[in-house]
Amino acid sequence: MDTNRPDNKSTLEMTTKETTPNSKRLHKLANKLVRDRGKTGRKRKRKKLIIWGSLLLAVIIGVVIWQILKPTPVEVAFVSYQRMGPTSNPVMRLSGYVTYPRISTIGTTARTPVIRLNFKVGDQVKQGDILAIFDDSRLQAQLQAQEISFRDLQETLARTQNLYNAGAASDAELQSIRTKLASARAETNLIRKELAQTIVRAPFGGLIIDKLVEVGEIPTGGICRLADNSMTLVSVDIGQEDIALINENQPAVVILDSYPETEYAATLYQVLPTANQAKNTIQANIRVLKPDQRFIPQMSTKVFITNEKQDKNQQVRAVLAVNKSVFIQKDKNYYVWQVKRGQAYEREVKVGDTLQNSIQIKSGLKADDRVIITPERYKLYQGIHVEIK
Repeated sequence: MDTNRPDNKSTLEMTTKETTPNSKRLHKLANKLVRDRGKTGRKRKRKKLIIWGSLLLAVIIGVVIWQILKPTPVEVAFVSYQRMGPTSNPVMRLSGYVTYPRISTIGTTARTPVIRLNFKVGDQVKQGDILAIFDDSRLQAQLQAQEISFRDLQETLARTQNLYNAGAASDAELQSIRTKLASARAETNLIRKELAQTIVRAPFGGLIIDKLVEVGEIPTGGICRLADNSMTLVSVDIGQEDIALINENQPAVVILDSYPETEYAATLYQVLPTANQAKNTIQANIRVLKPDQRFIPQMSTKVFITNEKQDKNQQVRAVLAVNKSVFIQKDKNYYVWQVKRGQAYEREVKVGDTLQNSIQIKSGLKADDRVIITPERYKLYQGIHVEIK
């Protein structure tokens, strides 16, 4: 038996003794790794929770801010200049055009050139004024020759009558001379009438509104158009269903579209006894009480039928105003909510006259400012974000 061979049991004990401390260290290390991994997991979990919580808080804060800054839809009215006087609250608004009781084309039967015109468009003429003179030289020569022929026939008739009385001329000869004399007399009168047409006079007083011929021309369509402007009218069409709202001599105001700054006093002059079935209207004439040179036939106008009489022409009166529904009254003071750059602010304003559906603004606002209609229906505060509906 080999005494040097180690005993297996002893070897195992020795090995166990030698490895036991290492196992403890490994066990401690493993436990530490487990503990470290657990701490790292918890840190990561806690970090994720913090991140998600931060995101959720940011979303909540964003929603709250969005709710705060979200524009409130509002309706607004514009501050503007509005008429005062009869036209601010008319019975009826109509469109029409300028006309006159009578417009005539002045002509002549003369067929000779014009040598002189005594008018220009826009002139006011009186009845009997000479408007045009035509070349009458040819007619004067014809008249002179005809008058000589007429005198010769008169002398021939006298001689033939004497011969007839003496029995030296027949009835046929006497009758022939009489016929020639009558024809000559008619021709002479015709030439004189034509000569009279070479001087054209105004048949009535009025306004020259058009010239139809020039010097040197032979007129074919007349000399001029003459309007009897002793009365200036505006022709309007009134709906048949509205005709009962008006009566003759009712006050009115006329405004020329070309000169909208002036209101002309007027009155309802006549309602014509005919109706337009196609348009369902009845034509009426408005008389302008104090027209001026601005009125030209066919000019377009606005007509306001009113209940308030206006005796004189005047400039349009307008004031800065806005609809009544925008005001809030506090202790006899007036406030509005003005919209400016997407935000609303309460403003105190000074007010004046009350118009039809508006109130005059004396201070605090200017033309084209926007203010909220019925602001009490909104939860408003200074600087609130709004959007216009």
